[in-house]
Amino acid sequence: MVDLIIRDITQTVMHMPLVLQGLIPVCVFMFFLCFFMRKKNTKALMVMGIVLTLVYVGVILHITLFCRETSSLMRYDLSILKDMGTNDRKNAYHIENILLFVPLGIFFPLIGKGWRNIFATVFFSFFVSFAVEFCQFFMKRGYAQVDDLLMNVLGGFLGWIIWGILFLPSLMMKKLDDDVEEETNS
Repeated sequence: MVDLIIRDITQTVMHMPLVLQGLIPVCVFMFFLCFFMRKKNTKALMVMGIVLTLVYVGVILHITLFCRETSSLMRYDLSILKDMGTNDRKNAYHIENILLFVPLGIFFPLIGKGWRNIFATVFFSFFVSFAVEFCQFFMKRGYAQVDDLLMNVLGGFLGWIIWGILFLPSLMMKKLDDDVEEETNS
């Protein structure tokens, strides 16, 4: 199953336009800049969070909508986790849907203080995923599934957890430092 996932991801990246392929290393670089600037609550960090989030939403739209051929059918599946565990290919699709939204869950909280809430990240992941599924159905590009929506939101949630592990300790230390500095100045 892992080989299926790796092959699917490799094929997806290889079929992206060169502009999006070129943005991947730029986004990785920007993420590392954010990581090293995490102790500073600057506008630059917020701008990088916005850029990373918007670029990644563009990547999601490309992968889920624009690189697929239009079919003649509007297809949807409202069953929940019906295909889970039936075969390696379907399991790989579930895992790929989770992995697709993990970066979004990491990038979205970088936008700023008001966006760091778990509920905001989960809601944004749900909104983007719902928009994708809605467009897939009406544009006849892919198969709109409730499972995809659930797996995407789970990916956004897991991304938020990763963001929390990477960024929250330093943000809490910055808050403590600011509080101590404020007390000393009073």
